[in-house]
Amino acid sequence: MQAVEKASQQGTKAHWWKPVAAFAVAASLVLAVIIWPSGTEDMPTGELLDLELIAADDSLQLYEELDFYQWLAETQDSAG
Repeated sequence: MQAVEKASQQGTKAHWWKPVAAFAVAASLVLAVIIWPSGTEDMPTGELLDLELIAADDSLQLYEELDFYQWLAETQDSAG
């Protein structure tokens, strides 16, 4: 009977580090998310985006008729 009591007492003492470790991991993840750079600073703008459009292998019909679509948008804005 004493062996069972010792085993049960040792079992509760052996797991004291699990909540501490869980808290440490959670705190580390929170700090990593807060400190991690957002990555939006390195986004290409202007000329690089234009180059991507030119280099794309998409249908160029939309780009060829861009003046028409601009005119259409202007006339719909003035009519509505």
